Amino acid sequence: AEMHNDMDKMRAFLQSIIDSLAFVDRVIITASRCGNATVGLRATTAELLLPRGADCIDLLLSERDLPSRVRPERAIFLTDSWVKSTADSEYSYEALTARYGKATAAELLKTMYRDYRS
Repeated sequence: AEMHNDMDKMRAFLQSIIDSLAFVDRVIITASRCGNATVGLRATTAELLLPRGADCIDLLLSERDLPSRVRPERAIFLTDSWVKSTADSEYSYEALTARYGKATAAELLKTMYRDYRS
């Protein structure tokens, strides 16, 4: 989750992994286009493949190929690490409550997530 907040950090991490690989013919980056973090990645000793999904969620929801994926509308997908990083952020309920009080914090969170249904 930390890298999802800094696409340059994610790009640098992915590039370092690519650069460390030896004796491979093909590198598949399953982050897809997540936040454009894969823009500019290069593999000089192997073929680099980036699936054409919007992000890794598209890949996780695909059974056999991307056209087969069914992505629920107005859904949010949360990982354990994402939830933990959010709990320590300025947008956590605790941080918002400390800054604005309980009522305003609750309203801010409702506004942030109002378009999600599942």
